[in-house]
Amino acid sequence: MKCVPWSRVGPSVNIADYHDIVISSPRSRDAAPRASAYRETLKSSVAFKHLHHGGRIFVVGDPRLALTEKTTRRVGAVDFPVTNVTEFLDWTCLKIDWNDAHGDVVEIQHRGPEGFLAPYLERIRSWNYSMRSLAWDSSRGAPVLREMSEGGSGGVTAFRVALCTNRVGELLASGVDYHYSPNSRPLQLWDGLYFLPEIGLSEHETVQLLLRDVLGVDVACPEPEWVDSIVAPGQEIVDAKIRSTEAAIEAAKADLDKFRHDRTRLREPLRLLYDKGVTLQEPVWAVLEQLGGTIERPREEGNEDGWLTKDLQGTTLECVLEIKGTARSQHDEEGQKQLHRWIERGVRNRGKKYKGLFIGNSSVESELANRRYPFGDQWIKNAKLFELVALRAEELYEAYVANSTGRFDTVGFWSALATTVGPLELTGFIVSG
Repeated sequence: MKCVPWSRVGPSVNIADYHDIVISSPRSRDAAPRASAYRETLKSSVAFKHLHHGGRIFVVGDPRLALTEKTTRRVGAVDFPVTNVTEFLDWTCLKIDWNDAHGDVVEIQHRGPEGFLAPYLERIRSWNYSMRSLAWDSSRGAPVLREMSEGGSGGVTAFRVALCTNRVGELLASGVDYHYSPNSRPLQLWDGLYFLPEIGLSEHETVQLLLRDVLGVDVACPEPEWVDSIVAPGQEIVDAKIRSTEAAIEAAKADLDKFRHDRTRLREPLRLLYDKGVTLQEPVWAVLEQLGGTIERPREEGNEDGWLTKDLQGTTLECVLEIKGTARSQHDEEGQKQLHRWIERGVRNRGKKYKGLFIGNSSVESELANRRYPFGDQWIKNAKLFELVALRAEELYEAYVANSTGRFDTVGFWSALATTVGPLELTGFIVSG
């Protein structure tokens, strides 16, 4: 057995020399290895060959961290600072969907050959993340396969092995099986990779328990459960500090969840800059409401994208909405055709002649500076003939930002929206200041 601290990880450490590899995830960034040294030690091709030949790899602790390393890159005669980032599980060539929620419902699922892990799994009492799914990442894995098969090709499928789950079936502890199908050769099974969460012990005690009770390595005994009830001198003071710290952590987690929710809510209007489809509708509605309009949201998908109402000093502006997002640089006539149908439906079903309001987001895959004007000459001509008004979603976002600081002329905007046919530019209603 050989123990290598993270500070000494590098090319001199050859994992092929050992049958069982235990990788303990650093519990702090200060204890983490350099990204370059980590990549040199845990190469995908070496790890997969290790698994293929019957070796096992145990990843213990939270594997979601990213390793960073600051270096420089020379361009001409100037050195520019660069931060290299390596995901802790990069060498697995897996795409993993993690759930950051926490809880304390634990259900052990191990069966068959994975039963040897029972002494570890039975120690899991709570969790602060779980695995929703995983899949083979071909973009990272393809070069590895070429390296391993000396120019050959093949496919890999990754499967989860449930060892321990939460109440909804998301994995807390798991195994991973790789099924490799090299061309014109028999299927290869690479198994023996395990993800094991923290179990409430220190990093040193956790590794000790895994080595002794799971892998059969003769190391110092971990503390048995029956000793838990015995209080050592001075322990009560430390236990009280632990409890208060845990309570503070739980409160901080609740605050963090709230702040994350608030951040997501505040960034929702940014969808006006890049989104398309039905998820573009809500930020459009919300901004029009913030500017002073009243929105009736549709009760079903596939027809009108809502209705807008605004009182204008003795008259009422009533619009039916068509909200479109596209990766194309300019809008086609489909949105106008749909508006014609919504206007006809308004006459037929509601007895009202609504004004058609088109709100479009074009070139959604491009940065704002690289986008063309989204309305072509024929599109504008048709919009004027049929008395439709059109807004650009990105300008609607600019109006939202300006209105949030009292710099948007809402009176002028609504008056112009009621009288304009064709595109209405919103930048003219933003008050400089």
